[in-house]
Amino acid sequence: MKDVDNIGVYVCKYMSKDYDVDKLVGEKCYFSSRGLKKPEVLIEKTQVESVRSALPESSKTFENTYQNDYTGKVEYTQYNLKRVCTDV
Repeated sequence: MKDVDNIGVYVCKYMSKDYDVDKLVGEKCYFSSRGLKKPEVLIEKTQVESVRSALPESSKTFENTYQNDYTGKVEYTQYNLKRVCTDV
């Protein structure tokens, strides 16, 4: 897994491999491993802008904007920190 850039895509592909994907709907088909570091989610605008300005544009892997009924406009950006470490 150390060489995988986008773990989400890797896991989705693995889970759908050799399975009828429709059978997975509503079923728990994964287990969480012990000792994994959980991602830190930033929601305060000042924290987000501080981190965003420190990351190089080349580390951005995904970006999307959508409308949420509860919070309004949501901007989502995903960065690959492995790229940040190798760019330095």
